Amino acid sequence: MLSRIEITGVRNLDDLSLDFNQHLNLVCGQNASGKTSLLEAIGILANGKSFRTNSLDNVITHDTEVLRVFGKTDDGNRLGYQWSKKAREIRINGEVVSRSSLLAQALPLQTFTPDTHTEFTRDRKHRIAVLDWLLFHVEQSFHEDWTRYQRILAQRNAALKLQQNPSPWDADLVRLGEKIVGAREMALEWIKPILNEYCLALPGTGVIEARLKKGWALDKTLAKALSDDADRDRRDGYTHSGAHRSDLELHLDGRKVREEASQGQLKILVMALRLSQLKYFIDQTGKPCMFLLDDLPAELDKTRRQKVLSLLAQLPLQVFITSTESGLIDLDEWPGGHQVFHVEQGKISSIHH
Repeated sequence: MLSRIEITGVRNLDDLSLDFNQHLNLVCGQNASGKTSLLEAIGILANGKSFRTNSLDNVITHDTEVLRVFGKTDDGNRLGYQWSKKAREIRINGEVVSRSSLLAQALPLQTFTPDTHTEFTRDRKHRIAVLDWLLFHVEQSFHEDWTRYQRILAQRNAALKLQQNPSPWDADLVRLGEKIVGAREMALEWIKPILNEYCLALPGTGVIEARLKKGWALDKTLAKALSDDADRDRRDGYTHSGAHRSDLELHLDGRKVREEASQGQLKILVMALRLSQLKYFIDQTGKPCMFLLDDLPAELDKTRRQKVLSLLAQLPLQVFITSTESGLIDLDEWPGGHQVFHVEQGKISSIHH
């Protein structure tokens, strides 16, 4: 996992170099001190993007021209991400690469932030990403299929907007769309038993049922759905049916989670999903994974927090947790030790353990 990081030009953080514990890293400090910015920098290194904003314009330090994050992993890889308004550069072991997905493969990462459960409720892409993240790491062809599907979809939509015939793209859209949805159905079957296991282990949940909505009517093939949508697609200028409309729907005790669950239930259910993703990933790949938890004490009450930490401690994870106080996190039984960092006004110091 990530053994060292070097950061320049990220929000209010001073330029810094830090060495990390391979098990648990606790980052403490007052609100707005820079705790989340450290996690954000780790996320940028792993994904080439921020989990807080869609534009790195909002991340780069004011009056700074270049944002840089470099890291070393415990298996010897050197990763680098550099961004400015003029260009970006990604390096892996000194070699310039073009795709940020290569960073994601080298540094598998999941996050849980104060916005995670609301994003899950609000946006279909965050729900279906539960399955797509697993497929990206476990099924080699999935990322390429999804990338090609999105490119074909963009071409079809461009034709529709120009009032041109979209049918030249239909065969490939159908073939790839049905393959992608089939993979998602498989991924859902993978994690269902693990999800139920974690829901039973975490207080405040109930009987959970996860369902995949394909993105077109259950009683139709995608080809038939496209045919039936022809007039509507031409009228609206975009494709209504397909894998891009897939959704993951959760039902708790027979009720839709997005509509009926409390905020506390939503948080713990999304945490159960995160744990399920991590457990399946580790079981299938044999690789460890990183998990960023921003402001965990504020997101979960003490009982649930202790249970989550107990479950995390059983997995080969490198965990980063932010908190306003170190005493809010029970560190006594964490295997492999831990490292505590203190953040104050953008400066980060290490407290050795």
